[in-house]
Amino acid sequence: MIDMKPDGSTEIAGLKQTLKDLNKLNPAYRRQLTKDFAKAAEPVVNEAKNKVPEMPLSGWKYPWVTKSGAQILPWDNSKSARKIRAGISAKKVGEFQGRATNTSVFFIRWNDAAGTVYDMARKGRMGDNLRTKHGTASRALWPAYERNQTKVVEGVRDIAFAAALEVDNLTRKTH
Repeated sequence: MIDMKPDGSTEIAGLKQTLKDLNKLNPAYRRQLTKDFAKAAEPVVNEAKNKVPEMPLSGWKYPWVTKSGAQILPWDNSKSARKIRAGISAKKVGEFQGRATNTSVFFIRWNDAAGTVYDMARKGRMGDNLRTKHGTASRALWPAYERNQTKVVEGVRDIAFAAALEVDNLTRKTH
């Protein structure tokens, strides 16, 4: 359900279910919506990619492997920049320790451990050094979103309207 508020804001309810329905009724159209969102989020993604430094800190050229065996470093700025992506998730909303999970439908994320550390580290010596050299967290994604928020929100609103209309049209044809 799409509800236009008197203050000009829009509230969208049931979008995850709409996307699931659309994936069953018209999968090609559903895939096109993902491409449309990637296009709407492109200014954020491109700006964040442009903020990825060559080498955040000098020590990041050395390997860092966690106790579990995951290799976080050495830093590779081109690999890390490629992992900044926009997407759509219709995963079922879940619950963990009394809190809702998987609530986002549209997302822009940095799917890279080293990139996330660069963008969000706040505490400890590493956080202090990153803050001194690159500014406060979030260093790339959130500032890029804030500068392009209006475009992205308008794009999301258009996509949500289009999805709701398509599902409505398709369900009318089948009944």
